[in-house]
Amino acid sequence: MKAWIKTIALFLLVVGVMVGGFWGAHQSGTFNLASINIHPVVNAESGSFQIVKQRVEVLLASYLGRSIWSFDIEEVTQQVKKEKWIKSLRVSRKLPNEIRLEIETQEVAALAFVNGQVNPVAIDGSFLPPLDDKEIPDTPILSGEQLMSNQKYRQRAVKVLELLPEYGFFSQETVSEIFHDSKKGFVAILNNGGYEVILGQKSSVEKVEQINQVLTYVQTKNVNARVIDARPSKKVLVRLRKGS
Repeated sequence: MKAWIKTIALFLLVVGVMVGGFWGAHQSGTFNLASINIHPVVNAESGSFQIVKQRVEVLLASYLGRSIWSFDIEEVTQQVKKEKWIKSLRVSRKLPNEIRLEIETQEVAALAFVNGQVNPVAIDGSFLPPLDDKEIPDTPILSGEQLMSNQKYRQRAVKVLELLPEYGFFSQETVSEIFHDSKKGFVAILNNGGYEVILGQKSSVEKVEQINQVLTYVQTKNVNARVIDARPSKKVLVRLRKGS
């Protein structure tokens, strides 16, 4: 009987010490939120991550200095997810005084001018919130009424861009603009010589390779070309500039 009483007393003592220690730490500010660390999910950092990080830091700044236990993870998750840039989000506490957010952001596939503002275009063709001038990445521009008014056409334009190699005469670094024409289909404007590349309604890796071969010849032989027409199924046509 005495052993049982001693066990209960020891248990209550341990609990009392733990509660007292926790309360003391709470009163001393040990659990006051000192940092909100925002990281990309593993292998998923995109060019838009820094933009999102800055916006989330501003959004959550008011929580700093408050008790970590007053930080409602579910509520904050819903609040942060309203940011359309975010594709996925995980929020967790790290004792004694840190909140950690792991964010996967929407990738910026292109840009578009909408009502006088620069809106990024996501991979699915949707518009993301507008950017400030200092946030604008070096990304191709989608233009024309059909692309501005139709998400499916924007998504198809993005798929064209995804076919392009990173480097080359016809590549992600040389395409400055893409629009859609009812007769020509998708048309790309290049920043290296101002060539107009007519892709038609469908494109493929093989067609992109053909265009690159033709542009390599045009550039190295100094051919005064204006239009590269890749609509024919088995060849690529070259139209010269007037006066050539």
